[in-house]
Amino acid sequence: MAYPLQSTLLPLGADVSKLTIDLHLGTEKGRRFHKRIANTLSGFQEAQQWLVEQGALQVHVCAEATGTYSDAFATFMDAQGHRMSVVAPHKMHAFRKSEGQLAKTDPLDARLLALYAAQKQPPAWHPLDDLHIQLKLSLERLDQLEGLKQQEVNRLENQRLSPALREQIQALIAFVEHQKEQANAHMRDLLKQIAQQQRQTSEEALSASERTTTTPPPAKEEPLVLGHKKAVGLACVDHFQEIKGIGLLTAVRMYSLLKTMQEVHSAAQLAAYIGVVPHAATSGTSVRGKAQRRGGNAKARSWLYMSALNSKRFDPDMREWAQQLQARGLCQKQILVAVMHKLVRILFALYTTGQRYDARKAWPTHGSKDASSVMSQVA
Repeated sequence: MAYPLQSTLLPLGADVSKLTIDLHLGTEKGRRFHKRIANTLSGFQEAQQWLVEQGALQVHVCAEATGTYSDAFATFMDAQGHRMSVVAPHKMHAFRKSEGQLAKTDPLDARLLALYAAQKQPPAWHPLDDLHIQLKLSLERLDQLEGLKQQEVNRLENQRLSPALREQIQALIAFVEHQKEQANAHMRDLLKQIAQQQRQTSEEALSASERTTTTPPPAKEEPLVLGHKKAVGLACVDHFQEIKGIGLLTAVRMYSLLKTMQEVHSAAQLAAYIGVVPHAATSGTSVRGKAQRRGGNAKARSWLYMSALNSKRFDPDMREWAQQLQARGLCQKQILVAVMHKLVRILFALYTTGQRYDARKAWPTHGSKDASSVMSQVA
């Protein structure tokens, strides 16, 4: 459902916990605007009936992200035609400070969320399809298994281990390796299902277009995705791998990250989210602190770290740029962060434009001067 940029809907704050959800309708204080429901389907239906009784047929629901506890409620409210927003916890933490609210209870948090929705107008949230959710979980499982394996490998360094304990650890490592193989197979199966789903959606859209117009659309080159033809959307996974330093797993991880994020609309926002943007620390004429990098998605940075090392080593354009940065006085760590930042911008451009990687567009100053401006955002 499409919503205007400035919504005039009545805000509904929803403080979600594991068992209950506290609701606050509007921004005024008072118990008559508050209602507590169970975090179950019957509770959601009770909330919908309460809104109808209050004369609020469509509201702007604002909830704080609480892992999986808010998924069912958010999906239900979106299906009922309400505008649903899910806000990151750090934003609500900062908003609470700005409002001068010291106390923290569920009813107060529900009203605070309603105030945030009224003042900040957060963007609408929409449920993701199950396949992309499962792909994200599958990639997280791979990371968990890799971490578990590394822990056990490190334990083998203990010289005091008895043969029996060493054998147990080796058996566990073999079991984890088998689990990793299964997780990899599951990930590839999900990619095939996503490709099939996207191909079916494309064919249905093409068929609908042919029914509404007598002039058929021009034929387009069919992209290749992991060796499978006619896959729409997933083509960027192959395009990502055309960048030297980006392997299959990193490409799939970045695709999953971009597909499941709903608040990132520019390359600059993505770079800030991952945490490869230095923050200036200056004020007036006396404070001249060093630029620092704070926060960000540590997992995503770890994915790009090795990619940045390989890209700086094997990509001639990236190597030339790194040498230019070194000549300007940047240290190796700063250069590596800059390379990661550059990779993020290139990946975002490939994802949003659907084009193949072209070094002339990514590095217009290194090649011909007539490069298209489609990817000028990555320069």
